[in-house]
Amino acid sequence: MKVAVVVGSYSPIEENWIKNILNTLNKSIDDLTLLDFNKSNKVEKLFEDECKVKKLDVSSLNSWKEIIKKYENVLEEFDAIFLVRFVIITGLKKGKDNQVYNWIKKHKENDNYSMNYVSMKTIYSRLALVSVAGELNKRVFHIVIDPQELSYDNYFKFKEYRRIFQLKRDDAIYGPYYEYCLCKYNKVSSEDKEKLLFFIGTALSEDRNFLYDLYEDFKGHEGIYFGLYDGKKFKERVPQRQYFEELKKAKYTVIIKAYDATSFSMTRFMEAIVLDCIPLILDDVCLDELKNTFEDMYKLALKLVVSKEELCNRVSTNFDNDHKILEEIKACKSYKKITTLEKVKAYYKKLLEDKNG
Repeated sequence: MKVAVVVGSYSPIEENWIKNILNTLNKSIDDLTLLDFNKSNKVEKLFEDECKVKKLDVSSLNSWKEIIKKYENVLEEFDAIFLVRFVIITGLKKGKDNQVYNWIKKHKENDNYSMNYVSMKTIYSRLALVSVAGELNKRVFHIVIDPQELSYDNYFKFKEYRRIFQLKRDDAIYGPYYEYCLCKYNKVSSEDKEKLLFFIGTALSEDRNFLYDLYEDFKGHEGIYFGLYDGKKFKERVPQRQYFEELKKAKYTVIIKAYDATSFSMTRFMEAIVLDCIPLILDDVCLDELKNTFEDMYKLALKLVVSKEELCNRVSTNFDNDHKILEEIKACKSYKKITTLEKVKAYYKKLLEDKNG
């Protein structure tokens, strides 16, 4: 079976995510080809092992018929396509999909629609690829990093379309796409710990206002860094590589409620566990996805749940007990299932052999 992977777009601060996902797929799938929208080789450089590459650059093409024809020629040889980071732009999420409908309607009426606007042409060219994959009856697997990413089967017809997330959801199947390489590329010892707690998060909506209170609670505490980004008062963003380095030095971090309140921040949780940093979970975080996917890990995670009022005291007094819980999580069956290459390979082998959806 010939399989392709294509990255929609990503920012520099997300590069480690993309690197881990691409290398997990490349190590797990025998015949994988990268379909690359970029003129440069920045995505190719993320691969640790050799991966075949086909370029999808359409910057020189000036009509949708030309672009669609190129995509048809490239996709024809593949049986399955993995989409990675197909938010495409920050605003293109559930409930904010007017641009999708605009392209679907208007490119058929006007073959040069938005061709003079580079940013819009870039966005729409990604949509065109998804559309072509559906029209050619390709199996499409959408690696979902953010649960709010669009479900493309709401807009295009597919032979098979499956969203793959780190945890089971009503709108996605479970899939291990991140954790193995997260472990492979990051080694840490508890002896490296210099800070008591490290956290940085975004406060971009009103339901995150509690973070300002926590910021004030922790301000001035020795060994604690509690950082925010809101684009206004707090404007510093931390690249993921730096974030990892800081977690490696910290005894604790905090898991807060996701922007999708029904979801659990499995990425942040696993990053902390792998980097030997205890993830205390605020008590308003929804753990249903974790419970439904990894029950043994869920039962251990419950021991790390804490109220906002208890947080400051917990990190100051309970390290030895909490670190034992972290070690129990690393030893549990589910943790080994998602961090062992043989088990990850078996998952993708079964996924690709199962043609019944």
